[in-house]
Amino acid sequence: MDKISIIKKLFWDKDIDVNYILQLLEGKPEHIPGDRIDLHRRFLTSYDWYTLLEFFTIDTLKNEVLVEKVICRLFPKGLWVDPLEICKIIKEFPEELLKSVKWIDQVDIQLLGNSIDLIHDDIFFGSKNSLYS
Repeated sequence: MDKISIIKKLFWDKDIDVNYILQLLEGKPEHIPGDRIDLHRRFLTSYDWYTLLEFFTIDTLKNEVLVEKVICRLFPKGLWVDPLEICKIIKEFPEELLKSVKWIDQVDIQLLGNSIDLIHDDIFFGSKNSLYS
């Protein structure tokens, strides 16, 4: 499949100017802030690594595509996680079972138990982990 066909397929849900997307891929400025992030997100959620390498150099992948501001936009659809279901699980998780979780770093179970609403809100609103310091 040629690059133009790949781009059209990538933006199946939007009326886009293919030349504009090609210019973004060449590093030209965005017309609307966030267009490049959306472009990178679409590539990551739609194509395999071989196709990505047809469009991006390894350096571009490392420095522009596989960066936090793009990766965080993959959630939840790209990771197939339903944040409302996660919120429900956290809200209903019995505090006494938190002691059996194998935490990477030691956790104050009392503090965590008292902060369950904060954890819930962080996930629900897509905020960073407020408990992490």
